[in-house]
Amino acid sequence: MDAGPSYDHLSTDPTTIAGLARPGSTPPIPVPPVVDDGAIVIIECGEPLVAVTSIGCVNGYRAVGWVGTDDVVRLRARVIEKLRAVEAALPGGFGLAIHDGWRSPVTVRALYEHYYGTDSTLEPGFLADPDDETVAPPHQTGGAVDLTLAWKGTPLSLGTAFDDFTPRAHLRALENEPGLARDLRRLLHHALGAEGFVPFDQEWWHYSWGDQAWAAATGAGHAIYGAVNP
Repeated sequence: MDAGPSYDHLSTDPTTIAGLARPGSTPPIPVPPVVDDGAIVIIECGEPLVAVTSIGCVNGYRAVGWVGTDDVVRLRARVIEKLRAVEAALPGGFGLAIHDGWRSPVTVRALYEHYYGTDSTLEPGFLADPDDETVAPPHQTGGAVDLTLAWKGTPLSLGTAFDDFTPRAHLRALENEPGLARDLRRLLHHALGAEGFVPFDQEWWHYSWGDQAWAAATGAGHAIYGAVNP
């Protein structure tokens, strides 16, 4: 199986950034609960998708030419508000950089068929199955976001590049490896958690609010975002 495009050029290892501040005694990332998001119903709230203009966007899939992508990154309006609050609460010099937000159905299918096509040996779960009728593809809801920390405007790769579908990409993969990348993953996790975002166990860069995974993890009872188009 072709590994797909490399996103190494879209982020910089934190150890190469002069003057990068260490986050200090950030608590460990806890083990996320096991959730069954397929059992969660969606009661769509009708909130619009909005172009992200107030937070830095890498727009990784557009940058490497995946079909169905756009020059604009979109998320639900409340998700953008919450991300702005996250960014405002980060230590001085740090910000957020968004790799990806809402995905079109075309992109969702293209990614899945590429990485889980014939002869794929990729561990299951990294990408949403567009044919699974029990779960709306998280990125198609506008409630899921792939993001990282930025240092003075430069996106950081926190132990792996974006879409590095290996065990090191798992949320807690660095918990037993003291160092800057681990501490920055912790900083990102707790900053997003303070605004109610929930993580995805297999990808340190993926968080969501309002979708089925969020509802299952928080006990919200139902999701407020289903699949939507601009």
